[in-house]
Formats: sequence, structure tokens, C-alpha cells
Amino acid sequence: MPTLTTISPTQRQPNLNFESWQERSNAPAISKSGFSETRASAKAASGFTQAWVAYKDDPDLQNVIKNHQLKHKDWDFTLDKTGNIKVIEKNDKLSKQAVQDLEDILNGSAFGYHFKDMAVGLIGKSQLSVNTYDNLNSITKYDINTKNISDIIRGRELMEQPRADRDNMIGVISRQIDRAVASLGLTEKVDLAYRSIEVEI
Repeated sequence: MPTLTTISPTQRQPNLNFESWQERSNAPAISKSGFSETRASAKAASGFTQAWVAYKDDPDLQNVIKNHQLKHKDWDFTLDKTGNIKVIEKNDKLSKQAVQDLEDILNGSAFGYHFKDMAVGLIGKSQLSVNTYDNLNSITKYDINTKNISDIIRGRELMEQPRADRDNMIGVISRQIDRAVASLGLTEKVDLAYRSIEVEI
């Protein structure tokens, strides 16, 4: 007998909890009123482009990297659960002063504002999009939120890409998400219910 597949939406509630982020200085204003997938995508792309330019052009930030000889050291940064940028030490140990100076300049500069704005857009894109069957886009496939973004996003890797275009951002972030899937135990969002039934003709 032929099989008929029916598709129906589920009632997933988007997790757009940015309240703790708003308590920080230099945080972008976040209004969830009228926030849509399209607006979130635009916010992510715009934030990335402006953060990318600010990261490379900010003389104070570049001086911190130069003065602490960090250009060729293995480190990165992310956003913690409260929306603060935090430095991640990888294979190289950084001095306490280097970490403090980095976090101060990353959080307090125009770069920090735009980087956080990008993250808001990414979370919004993840939460407000629909995960369809056989979805290959990791940003829309998984549940990315303020609680797990610190284990996903690696800002230095993003900012040191050769181009600031949207496709490049999506590619890098998708790879970062894919790397984090196993360690975080991320599961796919369930937005659609599929049901197959056999029908008589």
C-alpha cells in the first residue's frame, strides 16, 4: 500500500531570554517586539560585519594584542551566560594582566557592542527559524541560546576570517556549532511532526 506522510507544526516556545545581557554596559538594546527570523538574520550579518571591521581597525585593541605578544598565541574568546566577552586560554597560557586587558577592551569597545549584537541575531535566527526535514544549516537546526552560546561561539576564529561577508560568517559559525554538538549533547529542534500512514487506493 502507498504511504502518505503528513506534516504538522509543533508548539515549541522560542527561548529569547536576554534579560541578564541587558544589565551589562555597552550591550545592544534588545527588543523582542516584532523580532522575526528575517530581522534576526539581518542583525547577525550586520553585527558580524561591523565587529569584523572594528576588530581589525581598533588601535587600542590591536595595541593590547601587540603589547602582550598575543598575535601568534593560541587563545580565543566567547560570550558568557550574562553577555560578557570572556577570554579562552587554549594551548598557550596567558598572563592575568593580558586576560584582563583583553576582556576590558573587548567588552568596552565598539567591537564588543557589535559582537554582542551579532550573537543576539544568531540566537534569534536559531530560535525563530523552523527546523525542516534533512536540514543542513546548523544555525537553524539546533537550539542555540544564551545558556549554551559560550560553548559554541569562538570570536577570534570568526574575526580573523579573510572576509566579512554573510556566507563566510554562516560557514564558520556552522562549523563551530558542529564541533560543539557532541560535547554539549545538542539535539535538533523539533518544529514539525512527521507521521506516515499507509493508505488504500
